[in-house]
Amino acid sequence: MKSIFTLLAVFMFTLGVNAQLSTPFNFEVGLSDTIWNFFANGPAQAPEDIDLVANPNKMAINMSDSVLYLNVRDNADPWVGMWTDDVEPMEFTDANHFLTMLVLKTKISPVSFKLEIPVGGGAAVSTTQSNTLTDEWELMTFDMSVGIGKTWTRLTVFPDFPEARTEGGIVYMDNFVSPFPTSLKEIGSNVKVYPNPAQDLMFVQSPEMTSLAISNLLGQTVKTFNFDQVNSKTINVAELQSGIYFITVESATGSFTSKFMKK
Repeated sequence: MKSIFTLLAVFMFTLGVNAQLSTPFNFEVGLSDTIWNFFANGPAQAPEDIDLVANPNKMAINMSDSVLYLNVRDNADPWVGMWTDDVEPMEFTDANHFLTMLVLKTKISPVSFKLEIPVGGGAAVSTTQSNTLTDEWELMTFDMSVGIGKTWTRLTVFPDFPEARTEGGIVYMDNFVSPFPTSLKEIGSNVKVYPNPAQDLMFVQSPEMTSLAISNLLGQTVKTFNFDQVNSKTINVAELQSGIYFITVESATGSFTSKFMKK
């Protein structure tokens, strides 16, 4: 039985000393080799349980051609997952301690990121939350502040992590990334922005939004978007010049403002 899978994937982590990934771990085919160690998928675990496949649902939040596929078997351990040491040392800070990922699952269940093997020794730490959508891409954000103060050399992902295993399921994953430091922390847990920095399209997710406004550092409004009440919106920022901007979201639950970077 193989426990080590070599996946053709982009793994251009530029974490450095502040854990910032300027390019997502985006699982595109044919660019570089990344070693993932796949484990705990039951006695019949097989190489085909994990693979790079065509994106099964191209939508605004994820237009990637290829994504990571994981078949979780019905008799898998609850902690089925994968780990890699093929990362630069990760050091999270007060200003930058979030990880995001795109996930498409056939069911709702917990997902966990775990940081292991800190430089100088110490215990592993992890953060867990559940997806809220099924059969469509969802942006999930993980607060990794538990990892502040250590430098980590192993990343482990548990894509389907129930307390007890009662069934399997299919999980698709894409774009593991630590956002630009001015992203999710400042706008609150009920608003998500991806990617940050943005180049052409930016995805904004918040309950019951009715408008968005973008302003520059002088406070001048440069773009506005009004729409019927939605929970997510894709906006085009390609015309903006490179630099720092503010985005203000108006919703039924209030007004939220944050910075973002335009490449």
